[in-house]
Amino acid sequence: MQTDDLVCPDCGRLDECEHDDLGGGERVTTSKPGRIEMITLRAIIGGGEVFNTYGGGLPNADLLRRYRFALDANPHDVVRWTTSRDVAAGVTGRRWSVEDEQHWRTLVRTTASHMTPSSFVVAAVGHELFVDADAALSAPLWLLCALLADREATEDGVLALADALAAVDDLDEDESGDLHSASIPRKSLGHLAQTVVSVLSARLRALHRPDSPTDDLLELQQVRRGRFSRLTIQRASSRDTELALGHAIDTRLCLETCRSRWFDLSELA
Repeated sequence: MQTDDLVCPDCGRLDECEHDDLGGGERVTTSKPGRIEMITLRAIIGGGEVFNTYGGGLPNADLLRRYRFALDANPHDVVRWTTSRDVAAGVTGRRWSVEDEQHWRTLVRTTASHMTPSSFVVAAVGHELFVDADAALSAPLWLLCALLADREATEDGVLALADALAAVDDLDEDESGDLHSASIPRKSLGHLAQTVVSVLSARLRALHRPDSPTDDLLELQQVRRGRFSRLTIQRASSRDTELALGHAIDTRLCLETCRSRWFDLSELA
């Protein structure tokens, strides 16, 4: 275990604290070589459990970057876009204007919390743009795609589309249901789905070696794991490469799974 920053020897904090030398003195550590000292922030009863947390809600990308490990099944592992302009760039011939940005932010503020829940869209904090491991879009990303599909999208219109997605879920649960005969706005929903597919496809093309089949990457990962397992001591760089490859595969699988799901919906158009 190592850290690039020395913690306060009195309270264990990385950030500034009341024990810092106001004159700018450096922190020191009293740990002896080969031993780890953990300082708790509150008293612990003898025999009680002690937990070390890496922080809540961290995706594998952050765990890998900060702590050099990743989880096999991380519920917070999502694929993110930084800005709305990044998303809009994935739609050919679509220019994202200041007016579009304002329109989108208004839709997020007025409709995100009122949409009918479905497995296609998940709630998000603020204007977070992401796709999760269950192939669902964050509400702001979904609303952004709805606006990219129809520049004149209204509050009532996007709420109706959210109702349609919930109806699709109901049909999926009812094996006797017929998606094509159901009373849903097929054309609008199909056009929206095509826009989502375009956005996801653009993100996939931006990945390293986008033409490489995912199966080839999975095979490479297995080969590397087999080679690593025969080594008595693994170099840190080898472990980092293995973790990075695993994260790249997770990212691609997440995007491909989501794209496949929305492609099926696009067939409605």
